[in-house]
This record gives sequence, C-alpha cells and structure tokens, in this order.
Amino acid sequence: MVAYIIPRKLSELYLNTMYMEDAKKEQVEKLNKFGLSATYIGKNSEEIERIETGQYEFVFGSPERLVGESQWREMLKSSEYRRRLQLLVVDEAHTITLWGEGRMNEDPFREWFSKIQELRSLCPNVPVLALTATAGPTQRRKIVKYLCFRPDKIREDMSDEGKIRILICTNAAGMGVNFHQAHNVVHYGVPRELETFVQQMGRGGRDGKPSHELVLFKMHKGYLKHVEPELVRIVKDSVCRRSMLCAAFQTKHCELTPLHACCDICEKKCTCDCDDCPQSHAAVKDSDDAESSEDEMIRDVSSEERLLLNQKLETLQFSLSDRASGGLINPEVVHGFTKEIVKDIVAKCQVLFTAEDIMEKFPIWSFGLAQEICKIILDVFGDETMYNLVESDSSTSED
Repeated sequence: MVAYIIPRKLSELYLNTMYMEDAKKEQVEKLNKFGLSATYIGKNSEEIERIETGQYEFVFGSPERLVGESQWREMLKSSEYRRRLQLLVVDEAHTITLWGEGRMNEDPFREWFSKIQELRSLCPNVPVLALTATAGPTQRRKIVKYLCFRPDKIREDMSDEGKIRILICTNAAGMGVNFHQAHNVVHYGVPRELETFVQQMGRGGRDGKPSHELVLFKMHKGYLKHVEPELVRIVKDSVCRRSMLCAAFQTKHCELTPLHACCDICEKKCTCDCDDCPQSHAAVKDSDDAESSEDEMIRDVSSEERLLLNQKLETLQFSLSDRASGGLINPEVVHGFTKEIVKDIVAKCQVLFTAEDIMEKFPIWSFGLAQEICKIILDVFGDETMYNLVESDSSTSED
C-alpha cells in the first residue's frame, strides 16, 4: 500500500479549482439554454481559436489564466478584443480579498485574485462590473481600491451628464436616490406596501418634467393576496389613480388639466382634442381600437382551426419555457411568450400573415420567435402552400 501525503494548501487549491470549474460549466450550460454562445477557458483545446478570435458572447476564465498566462493577456490586448469587448465582470468579488490576501504571515491562497486589476490596464476602455452578496464595508472599500474604481463614478452617472438610460434595480435604488432624466418607471409586479410603491414610482420626474408609471401584474387572488388592500384598489379600480393616492396619504387632490395628463383612467374621459390626446402608454394601447384599412388581408377562421392553433402555440410556449428552465429568472421573462400572448394571437389570427404582423401587434421582441409563430399559423391555415403557388405563378408569368 502506497500513501501520498498532499500539503493542505495544495489539496484545498485542487478542490477549490475543481468546484470553480464545475461552476463555470454550469453557468455556460445555462447561457447556452438561453440561446447565447458561451464557454470557459480550459474547457477543451478545440475552442481556443474561437475564443481568441472573439466568436463567443460570454467567456469565463480564472485570474490565474486571464492575468497570469501570457497567451490570454495577449488576447485581451489584441485589436479584435479591444474593439468587441463590452464588459468585464468580476463575480464573487469578495474573493479578491478573501483569497488574494495572505493571513498571519501566510502566503495568499490564490494570489492572482489580488491582481485582477491588471485587466483594467489590458482593456483600458472597457467598463468593469464587480458582483458580490457577502462583502462588508471593509471588504467593499478594498474591492474598490483593488479594482481601481473611482468612488464618485456612480454619482457621476446619476447627474445631468450621466450615461444611465435604463436601470434595472431592486428596492435599494427606489428610496431617495435621484436619477436625472428618468421619465419612465416600470414595475414588473406590484410591491407589497403602498409606501414602497410611491417611493419607487417617485424616482421618475425628479427634474420636474411629466413622467410615466407603468405597472405590469397578473390579475388573480394568489398574486395579489400579499399586497396591501389600498394598493390593490389603486392598480385595479376604474377610479382616478392620482385621487386614490392622494386620499391614501391624506393629501389634497387637485385635478390635472388636460385630463389625459393625469392617468389612464382620466385620459379616457379627456375631450381636449389636443394633438397629443389621448396620451395612452404605448404598452397598454389596444390595437383593436385602430381602424382596419380596406386593403388589410383577412382570412376566414373556424373554431376548429382556432383550437388547433391554440394547441400548437401552447406546445411552442411549453418548449421555450422548458429550454429556459433551471435559472433564477422566470422562463417567461426570458422568452417573453406568455399564455396571455398565445390567447391574443389565437383571437386575432385572421389578420396575421407575416412575422412583421406578429411583432407589430404583440410584445414579441425576437424576430426568430415571430418567424416560428408565423410558420405555425401558416401551417394551420394552409397559407404556406397558397403563397408558394402564388410565387410560382408569378415567376412563370415573368418568364
């Protein structure tokens, strides 16, 4: 029997490296499920050329490789990478100090973690994002120093000259933080407390200009049962929403004129005949209100065809959700093809003939998905065969 004695640090380093490799593999697999091209350095030698030529949207790598190995340092310095690289992300940023600094006269566990800042000199014009959920005040100050962050840079982007155009945030940015030129606030879901809702909604229009608040939520008891009753009434009732907000906080309600500048309830009552009236938010405009042109194509649709179309679209919706499952984000948020959209498409299928029709009438942001939906519609109604015959006749007549 032969026994091998492995120094404790080497055994810990081996296990740590192995776990990190598994983590990178898991992240890559999740991104691939979402239709994004991703890999990690060290996965296999066959991908090296593709990584070096910038053929992946996401590349994961350890500090030992990206900073410590000349091959990858030279890659980051190349003109191709300097042109295409959009963001450097340091995940689990607390490990910069946890593993990169020595303890009690001991060498650092993984010293290259404390040298990540060298990436900034290799890619001088690329933004750097540091992510961590477990860094205390002392660690945060060290991370800012190690990564050469400018302490007042968040403040600069919040000013009049700031570059922030879209901010996806939690409650932290919704309490007293002012972002200039923010004129649209979107709530994906309803907060539990009315006070929280007002604080977050109040981030819009801090420069004194009129702003929009849009609330997206599901109308069923299970979703709203944890929301304060006053807030449920504000988002559900067909009463002026400003008047209900003012009443909740015992504030005098002054009617806005013109009415379309108040809320979606009041704009329906407005009769000012201004050029910008009605002022409905683009996301809630009812496409049924638009008058159909005389030249709009309309097909005859039977109830059996609608049922078949509904079944096929639900199958596609299930397939998309299954492919995007396993992540932290609701699959429907990833692909955007909800059951409500399926019902709307079935209801209006008589005027849907192209992928452009689908993207125009429904909140579908992927042209590829719109093409898939269109193919199902054409297959159900047999239009694809008809279009092929028309194209064939046209080409024959031209000859």
